[in-house]
Amino acid sequence: MKKLLITGFSGFTGRHLVKFIKELGNIEPVGIDLQADPSIRSYALDLRKPEDLDKILAEEKADYIIHLAGVTKAEKFSDYYEGNVYTALNLFEALLTAGLLNTKILLISSSAVYGRSRRKIVDEQVQVHPVNFYGSSKLAMEMAAIPYTENYGLSISIVRPFNLIGQGQSPEFVIPSFIMQLLEIKYRSGNPVIKTGDLSGKRDFIDVEEAIPAYWKVLTRSGRYGVYNIGSGKAISVQDVLEKLIKMIGVKVAHEVEPQRVQKYQIKELVSDNRRINSLGWFSQKPLENSLQEMIAYYMQKYF
Repeated sequence: MKKLLITGFSGFTGRHLVKFIKELGNIEPVGIDLQADPSIRSYALDLRKPEDLDKILAEEKADYIIHLAGVTKAEKFSDYYEGNVYTALNLFEALLTAGLLNTKILLISSSAVYGRSRRKIVDEQVQVHPVNFYGSSKLAMEMAAIPYTENYGLSISIVRPFNLIGQGQSPEFVIPSFIMQLLEIKYRSGNPVIKTGDLSGKRDFIDVEEAIPAYWKVLTRSGRYGVYNIGSGKAISVQDVLEKLIKMIGVKVAHEVEPQRVQKYQIKELVSDNRRINSLGWFSQKPLENSLQEMIAYYMQKYF
């Protein structure tokens, strides 16, 4: 049986990925994260200080690696680079030390690398222009991978997911935040005012349960290097998403913009050109409304 090593397996995407791999049935998942977990054979390891990583890799001899470990929110810019760049570099170096040149690696980057692109619909060839430290650190991670493919022959592919959503996403993110506030108003008689940031931006939302099969398509394809957008290819404003949620949950609310929720460098519109991933036989088919209904049910059950 082939083996997949997942770094950051206990996070939002990681939990869905483990479920997907177990359902495949012919791949053994192994995890690395800050803490081990009995639900999967796993190791507790901080990839920023990977003293034993080469030993783990040599012992496991994984056929595939999906590198999910990283930082999405941090207090200092250096934390983004330690979490998103150095962890990848440490992984590459450990693979070389362990002599695992045939292991196929997938790096999870982000559409944040595009930032303020000149185009609203972006393909993988468009000039990147990240506007925050998260996006720039993900771009630095991508750039760090290139010498390892060119000079050492590591098989590294990259995906740039757009705005991931789904069951279990942290309430720190925009759609879970809306849902939690609306449920609080409906079921706990909260103040009927929802706090928001700028609602005018248009985004490409993609359900994590749709994104993961796309990741698997990219990882298992033939070829040593490639970059793929993972998105629905459709734009919807955050305002429209909020209005859908209000209707689904059935509440009457006003909304209030809080300055701390407004991003300093707001991107007005960013949508994926997903023709490259379509060429591998993956297409986004799940309606946004289905994802929103599932998320509402999840947070209802977990918190209310």
